[in-house]
Amino acid sequence: MLPSIFQRPLSDLSRVGERISTLLKKLDLTTQEDLLYHFPVRYEDFRNTSTLDSVPINRDITVQGTVSVIANKTTFRRRMTVTEALIEDASSSLRVIWYNQPYLTKTLLVGDHISLSGQVIQDKYGLYMRSPQYEKIHTDAPTTHTGRLVPIYASTAGVTQKQIRFLVKQVLELTRYIEEWLPPTTLREHKLLPLAAALTAIHFPPDSKTLAAAQKRLHFDEMFTIQLGVLNYQKFLQSEPALNIPFAQAAVQNFVKTLPFTLTGDQKKSAWQIIRDCSSSKPMNRLLEGDVGSGKTVVAAIAAYNCVLAGHQVALMSPTEILAQQTFAAFQKLLPEGVRLALLTGSVKHDISDADIVVGTHALIQDNVKFRSLGLVIIDEQHRFGVVQRKALKEKAGTAHVPHLLSMTATPIPRSLALTVYGNLEVSIIREKPALRKPVITRLVTAAQRGEAYDFVRRQIVGGRQAMVICPLVEESDALGIKAVTEEQKKLQSEIFPEFTVGLLHGRLRPRDKAKIMHAFSGGKIHILVATSVVEVGIDIPNATVIMIEAADRFGLAQLHQFRGRVGRAEHQSYCLLFPDASGRHNKRLEAMLATNDGFALAEKDLRIRGSGSMYGLEQSGFADISATLLTDIALINQTREAARRLLHDDPGLAGFPHIKKRLTEWQESFHVE
Repeated sequence: MLPSIFQRPLSDLSRVGERISTLLKKLDLTTQEDLLYHFPVRYEDFRNTSTLDSVPINRDITVQGTVSVIANKTTFRRRMTVTEALIEDASSSLRVIWYNQPYLTKTLLVGDHISLSGQVIQDKYGLYMRSPQYEKIHTDAPTTHTGRLVPIYASTAGVTQKQIRFLVKQVLELTRYIEEWLPPTTLREHKLLPLAAALTAIHFPPDSKTLAAAQKRLHFDEMFTIQLGVLNYQKFLQSEPALNIPFAQAAVQNFVKTLPFTLTGDQKKSAWQIIRDCSSSKPMNRLLEGDVGSGKTVVAAIAAYNCVLAGHQVALMSPTEILAQQTFAAFQKLLPEGVRLALLTGSVKHDISDADIVVGTHALIQDNVKFRSLGLVIIDEQHRFGVVQRKALKEKAGTAHVPHLLSMTATPIPRSLALTVYGNLEVSIIREKPALRKPVITRLVTAAQRGEAYDFVRRQIVGGRQAMVICPLVEESDALGIKAVTEEQKKLQSEIFPEFTVGLLHGRLRPRDKAKIMHAFSGGKIHILVATSVVEVGIDIPNATVIMIEAADRFGLAQLHQFRGRVGRAEHQSYCLLFPDASGRHNKRLEAMLATNDGFALAEKDLRIRGSGSMYGLEQSGFADISATLLTDIALINQTREAARRLLHDDPGLAGFPHIKKRLTEWQESFHVE
């Protein structure tokens, strides 16, 4: 590519002034290259054409004719401007009506030959075309906005689809300078369009077959790049040796016998897989995947204890202070006396020089933190490969070896996503729930049933149990949802449950205050905790048996399932009450929550409903734009993975493929992946 051409500002294009430039920036469009890769989200099919004497009703069609009459009138009852026109062709004439577009009488003039796409409907005056797309026809050149597969783009207020199409047509000139990065053999083997042709066709496809070919090529490019990155990262992980941590079989087995519960089969299998990997001189890179409440913490504790027995340290990184403090407390209860634990967060800083296991937040990778012999890193609820954290921790490891890495997630990963994004990881899965756990009963609560639901919660609390209430973000200006939870807490405390203590937890509280509230809730001093999504992961209050989720339809399916996982963590029967917002919408996510407690089934469902980014936290790792369509194409995933594997096997440094190497480097730099 020629950066000087592709990086030109959009203001260089015709009809792009300061106002349009500012609006386009909201769409992350600043350069002409950005616009070239701003692909349509869908297409309107206006290829069905008709003469005016035989127009079908209620179907998308395109007609052409000459404007014979056009005028504005105002409807006083609705205070609306109506633009009415009459167009004619050799066969007949047709009325056309637009609403609140008075400027059309200056845009379309009597005698103009125009193309119109939309639907014809019938009223008491006869047939007419309502608010169609339109464009003037000057030559025999293909139309842009009518009579074809018309691209529809993601846009923003103040920028019309016509404006975006007009600008895209200008930047398509850049395709003349596009460098083809795939080798000819790959193009032939997979029957792929050249990149320049694919970029032109994705915006303005002449037909469905060409559109499908363009989509195939661009999907291949995206997935092939990801697979190259994943496999290259795997090579990075194997480039340096790790500490060989032997299995202290007798000591670990004695530790397991002291636990106050019996491990499930999946917990035993996962612990063994981790210990076996750590006994190798090759760095472990394993994902421990388990549904909410499946018991991942004890598996991590077993692996950590085995590492400590070999004389090495363990670092466990959590995403929040609350989760770090809770994991620290859980390890204190689980691990034998003599194992030295330290906590390192923004507000708590223990001395780690003599610690065996250090639990903390990102404070673990601060410059002044040093380890003497770091053998194992455990990253909880993180979805960034662990590359940045691992590299930072390796530099603090105190040895020349790479620490073994265990990533943990309570969000089940669909098979296709695991193959794509986490394809470099070995995966351990915990499906079984600990004994005596009962499935959480989930119910949808209508506005008319709210009082009954409050009575049910009251009976639970009188019976010795506790409850949580989750509130959503209600306005963008209240980014942490503080307004919603504060108002809800006041209402519940003063109007609904004055006889109980109703606590408040949100993200803007100081860590010390959060810890104080969680301690009070855990100790039973707070009966009902009103919170934002800060409680989404890791909060473990076995005595809580009810979680009420306000405006539940505003949350994603994975997030709803995580909320539900905050209850049902002991032998008590627990309940999840879903309150739709005021509109009473009953969407697919709520239906899925009512249908199953299986997080793995819900993960597949959510991938199809929402895509990958918002569900798995991949916004931060460069995968937020992977579409669900792409991730459910197992054939494409396997195809591109094998192609990438062969290429790296034959030419590990990509010396013979400079264009591929350049693209991979750009991808790695964009997403901080090495």
